[in-house]
Amino acid sequence: MASQKALCGKSPLLKKALKLWMAARLIEKPWRICGEETTTMKPVTDPDAPYCGWIPVTPIMDTQLDQIVIKSILLDLKTQVLQTLQIKIEKSRKKDWLEIFLASFILLNTIELATAHDHQFASMYGHVSVNGGTRFEDYRLIESYFHGAQALIAHFRDAIYAHLPFLQSKTRSNSVVRMDTAMTNLKRHHAYETPLYWAHQLFVETWDGAPVTIQEHIETAI
Repeated sequence: MASQKALCGKSPLLKKALKLWMAARLIEKPWRICGEETTTMKPVTDPDAPYCGWIPVTPIMDTQLDQIVIKSILLDLKTQVLQTLQIKIEKSRKKDWLEIFLASFILLNTIELATAHDHQFASMYGHVSVNGGTRFEDYRLIESYFHGAQALIAHFRDAIYAHLPFLQSKTRSNSVVRMDTAMTNLKRHHAYETPLYWAHQLFVETWDGAPVTIQEHIETAI
């Protein structure tokens, strides 16, 4: 739905939000060298290596490529998306409700995927943070993600009460009830890396806006 509105030119906000989402995914994927010019580097031949068959870029090249994407695309897009979203939230017009919801959903999903990537990176390389944690590579970064997610949800729910349409439906199927339970369990079990951990909080009936203290492990199976 968001892509349809963006492609039809009906929502510059959603178009930019989707572009932001895609650019964020770009820097999460490992860079590799392709083509004939490989700067004398050879493909990895170790079958146990994560990049077997690839010619991975050097760590310096990886950082440089990420910074190009961040500074030439992500930072400017982030500012534009958040400023436009803030204006629409402040105006709180009924006709903007769907656009606000979709943009918020995209941004929260971006946070979910970025959190999962940080966890995967820490797990792959066995890194231990300065505070002894092993779940994430950069705990300060994850905390900033969580703070941003909480702020976005608070604006959606408390500033314009945009979650109310989800709660005013008179009929709720059994599948919706089961989904509610599953989504609630995501937060209860601290499943930060799971899709919809943040996005589902846009439309649950009760919401706790207290700061999230990162737990090292998912408490029980979802």
